Amino acid sequence: MKVILYLIFSTLCLVQLVSAQSNHYIYIESENKQPFYVVLNKNIFSAANGGYLIIPQLKNQVYKLQVGFPRNDYAEQNFFIPINNIDHGFVLKQAMDNRWQLVNLLTFNIVSEGDSISSNVLSSDTVLNLSISNSSVEKSIIKKTTTSITADGINETYIDKMNGIEDTITILIPKSPKQIKPIDATQNCILATEEDFRKLRLQMAAANSETDMLIVGNKAVKEKCFSTEQIKNIGVLFINQQNRLQFFLSAKLYIYDSKNFATLENQFSDPSIISQFRKVQQ
Repeated sequence: MKVILYLIFSTLCLVQLVSAQSNHYIYIESENKQPFYVVLNKNIFSAANGGYLIIPQLKNQVYKLQVGFPRNDYAEQNFFIPINNIDHGFVLKQAMDNRWQLVNLLTFNIVSEGDSISSNVLSSDTVLNLSISNSSVEKSIIKKTTTSITADGINETYIDKMNGIEDTITILIPKSPKQIKPIDATQNCILATEEDFRKLRLQMAAANSETDMLIVGNKAVKEKCFSTEQIKNIGVLFINQQNRLQFFLSAKLYIYDSKNFATLENQFSDPSIISQFRKVQQ
């Protein structure tokens, strides 16, 4: 499993270096699926059931990560991670002395709780030397082409170009939430696997903005049917709750256990967003 994660993460890092992306992400998975959360700039990121999380849209600066555990089983741990224009992946594990550490998935260097910033530096040159060489890698380029206002809301059309192939994506931003009739997932529906779920999370986390995240996510949920739990764990990537709501509404048609869709309400704290979400259930 660790070898697969290493290969996936190495390839993704190379893609980001080639495309000179301005936003980056930090991927953390815990050993033995230990539940945990990360506090960053007053935002809380909770690990999915598999014991992993992604913190998206990070700038090129040093971040202080406060890692905590449910029921306060262990004291909060503080880690300092400099972005250095690359994406990062770590395994959260407990050392023999019971201290928690972050093990870098690329270099296998260990970042201990409270380490100085300088000891954690990893340059883009290092990543290039460790990553899988693939000269054919090309960034997906997303460009808005048209915007139109209709009785239903705002229609936006985008062109997604990759490896010389163009794909047209249309997004409807409704004026107000409407009731959406669930589909029968057993008809013309390919169920998303855990690998599909993880791949989509990584693709969305690597997007330049939440608008791009919506485009990538909306396209993916129309191609395969995801579970409510998977959609919830993808939705946590959105800091803006309105964008998170828009993603949930777009995914609702393609959730194969739509009876659980109402449970996504607990993913919002803004009363106005909760009100919009509840109108969809009426």
